Amino acid sequence: MTAENQKFYPGDDATAEEVLALARVYHLAAETLRSNAKGGGRLSFAPFRFVTIHAVELYLNAYLMKSGLTVTYVRGLQHNLNERTRKALSAGLVLKGKTIEHLAKMTKSREYLFARYEPDAFDGASEITQLQSTLNNVAKKVEAEFKT
Repeated sequence: MTAENQKFYPGDDATAEEVLALARVYHLAAETLRSNAKGGGRLSFAPFRFVTIHAVELYLNAYLMKSGLTVTYVRGLQHNLNERTRKALSAGLVLKGKTIEHLAKMTKSREYLFARYEPDAFDGASEITQLQSTLNNVAKKVEAEFKT
């Protein structure tokens, strides 16, 4: 799918392993952003929040692709973490119950959009420790699946 030698969607040729590598980089970035956030309220944690949510999405994408779903299909899920989670669970990924609940809550509250566009105005934002825990659980479980 090219128009004047330009891809319509970057990443069309990405492998599950490449997406996993990108998830790892975002995970590391999230850890760095969290440690650099100051106690100045929600806005100081906005970069951490956004990058953490994106890292979770990338880990789930990598797992879904490893499970046989196409890049096009995964892209079509947009930023719906609940649907990604549902598909990943159906494909065999095992996550903690609290993680599954949190991912569903994040989708329902549209936390990704608030984190991206209006982070200081969102009253339903996840606790920082909850975000970190969700990221760590998803990362650990997806990483284990790539080692088998």
